[in-house]
Amino acid sequence: MDDLAVCVEIIHTEVKIGDTLCVLPLITQLAGILATDVHVTGAFAEPVKPLSQHLPIRFATPDAETVVGVRVEIEAAYQQGLALNQHMAASICRLARVPVPELPITLDLAATPVGLPPGIVLSPFSGSKNPWYKAWPLERWMELTRHFVTTRDDPVYVLAASGEDAQSFTREGAVPLIALSLPSVLHLMRQAVLFISIDNGLSHLAHFGSVRRHLLIYPALLSSCLVVNPRAFVLRGRPEDISALQVICHATEMIERFATVSVA
Repeated sequence: MDDLAVCVEIIHTEVKIGDTLCVLPLITQLAGILATDVHVTGAFAEPVKPLSQHLPIRFATPDAETVVGVRVEIEAAYQQGLALNQHMAASICRLARVPVPELPITLDLAATPVGLPPGIVLSPFSGSKNPWYKAWPLERWMELTRHFVTTRDDPVYVLAASGEDAQSFTREGAVPLIALSLPSVLHLMRQAVLFISIDNGLSHLAHFGSVRRHLLIYPALLSSCLVVNPRAFVLRGRPEDISALQVICHATEMIERFATVSVA
C-alpha cells in the first residue's frame, strides 16, 4: 500500500472528449508536484484513455493510507473561462489552485500510424448536446470537399464517430474514416497536409497533440481563448457568416505555405 494517493474526480453532466483532454494538464501538473501517478474517476471520456498511456494516470481505485482528492467541475471551469477569456485547461488548473500553464500546451499523447497517405483531414462533427453555435453548414462543407477533391491529388479524409453520417462527403469523393481510435486520429492529423475542423474534441486533440497544420472554424459566441488551439489559424465568426470561399482561400494559403515544410 502506498502512503499517498491523488485522486481527481471530474464532475459534469456530459462526458466529452474535449473536456477530458482539458483536464490532462492539471493531472500532469499534480503528478509532477506530488511525485506520484494520479487516479482519475468521474466524467473521463473512455476514448481518451488510449491516448494517455504515457501519462501518469491510473484508472483504478487508489489503495493508500492518505488520499488527496481534487474535484474538477467542468461547468465552473467553463464559466470562469468565459468570464476571464481564459482557456478551459487554464481555468481547470486555476480552480484547483495549481500553476496556470502557458499556452500552447503539449502533452505526451500516444499516436498510432494508420497506414494511410497524408491528406486533407476534415472534422465537421461535434458531440455536444447543443452544437448549433459551432456547426458550420453542411452545404459549405460539401463545397469545400468538392474543391479539394477536384483540384488536388491529396486524398480528403472525413473523421466521424460511430453514428455520425458521413455519406454526403462520400458522394463528393471524400474518404470517410469512422470510429478511428484517438491515437490513430492524432497520427493522421499530425501527418496531414491540412486539418480543418470546427470547435470539437478533435480540435482540442490538435492543440494538446501539437498539430500545427490546423484551420479552426471557431464560434463567435465563445470568448476567443476558451477552447482555442493556439497553434491553429483561427477563423472566428458566426458559422453562418463564414463562407466556403473564405475557408477555401485560407486553406489554400496554408497548404502553399506549409508545402516546403516537412511533416513533423
